[in-house]
Amino acid sequence: MNLSHSNRCGLQDRFLYGILNGVDYGEWSPDTDPYTNGIYYSADDLSGKRLIKTKLRAEYQLPNTDDLPLIGMTTRFVEQKGIDLVTECAEQILMLNTQMIVLGSGEQRYQDFSWEKSAEKYLTTYNKILSEKR
Repeated sequence: MNLSHSNRCGLQDRFLYGILNGVDYGEWSPDTDPYTNGIYYSADDLSGKRLIKTKLRAEYQLPNTDDLPLIGMTTRFVEQKGIDLVTECAEQILMLNTQMIVLGSGEQRYQDFSWEKSAEKYLTTYNKILSEKR
């Protein structure tokens, strides 16, 4: 629940607890990101986004199919991060005509998941350099 809406729901803020998450947009911004090989994009100019997707697909040997959405995830392979939900739904997601790249390491059962059933659709690996690229 969004804490700013708590009063509208008749709840008192003192009973709500949570962890504040957020993004440092100064560091995680596609129009200034130093890890995109000099290719940038912004809300006003999305042209660089397609080039970044093309390079990422090439790096992971996925077919460069512009009409397919590419889903990317870099995470620790632990339930706390939701990898259990991804493994449960991976095949259904891919039936929707998508591609996935899942990067991470962690619990062996998630590392052993049959990610590479269809190498043209998805794969997983741990790539320290790519995970630091964002």
